[in-house]
Amino acid sequence: MLEEALEHVRLGGEERGRELGAEEAEVRLLEAEVAADEHREEQLRGELAEERQRAHEARQVAAALLEQRRRVSVEATEALLTCGSALAGSAPGGGGAAGGQLDMDRQLVLSVRSRELMEDTLEQRLAAIHEQVREAEGAHAQSVLELRE
Repeated sequence: MLEEALEHVRLGGEERGRELGAEEAEVRLLEAEVAADEHREEQLRGELAEERQRAHEARQVAAALLEQRRRVSVEATEALLTCGSALAGSAPGGGGAAGGQLDMDRQLVLSVRSRELMEDTLEQRLAAIHEQVREAEGAHAQSVLELRE
């Protein structure tokens, strides 16, 4: 009877030892999982900080492009006013020799052509700036979407 009791206690101890070993293994797995999750969380924090920095830079670029667009628009307006004044000043006022009239006509044609070229150039610059603004706005929108995810 005593031997049976000892055997029963020994078997119970072995069973508890196996259970304890299994629990310890499970604890180690959970600890490893927690460590991996903490590492991933740290990586995500780093990525979020980078995305915030990129979004900030995109906002700065967009603001700079909008300011550049405003300056080009002001330049274009000033150039058009200057050309308009030049054209008004070079318009024939009647009278004068035929040679003078030819010179004025030639100057008028050159002024008109110069104004057209200037308008084309300014339109191209303005279109390029509009495209840059659209790209910056798109990058900003993409950054915002990524930050929300």
